[in-house]
Amino acid sequence: MLPGGTTRNIAPTLAGSYTVIGTGSNGCTSSSAARTYPTTAVGVTKLKATKCNKNYSATTGAMACDAVVGATSVQYYFENTLTPGVVYASRKGSISSFALSNVVPALVVGQSYNVYARTIIGNDTACAGASCPINITSAREGVFGNDNDLEMSFYPNPVVDVVNFNFTTSENSNVLIQVTDITGKIVSTVFNNALDAGTHSIDGNMQSVAAGQYFVQVKLNGELKYSSMFSKN
Repeated sequence: MLPGGTTRNIAPTLAGSYTVIGTGSNGCTSSSAARTYPTTAVGVTKLKATKCNKNYSATTGAMACDAVVGATSVQYYFENTLTPGVVYASRKGSISSFALSNVVPALVVGQSYNVYARTIIGNDTACAGASCPINITSAREGVFGNDNDLEMSFYPNPVVDVVNFNFTTSENSNVLIQVTDITGKIVSTVFNNALDAGTHSIDGNMQSVAAGQYFVQVKLNGELKYSSMFSKN
């Protein structure tokens, strides 16, 4: 490596013999010895489609990748959508199940991440697969729409100045409806009161909320039951 240079991991995904040639800023070149990759060259993997575009708990959520022959592990990469192109965290894990609680630094509740993976076979890694967007909430994995204790919908989306929340609770509950930005900061408390079991309709004033992307979160007796992203025009 030339002084001041940087290292690069080069992993062909097709079998064959390769020679790496490095060129410095002054035009000088240097070649490596040829290395032969076997016919079992590393295959590219990606996260399972069923794992994408969903909400997860930072402590109980789990990811998984499509299978690749010969692979038992992958390197998971997480990019915060607030800083695209910058790796927030990277961690080696199983191709079949990777606990989000193993991510260091921890994934932040209320933020979204693009996740992608590189297959590992032996000492070689493949090119990165397609990225997969996920949202991190304090809800248990899978709470994206309706919960057994709460049926929820709202309109319009995108929101303008007023949004109508329609929901049905299965028991008497204190209902808290809040709007947070993508960093988890609460920007508006739409409703916070005790309601009897049944169907309810509440209008929320969004005039003070700036244009952008937000989450609406609904808690029953302090437990998050619903979380969904929306846009404000």
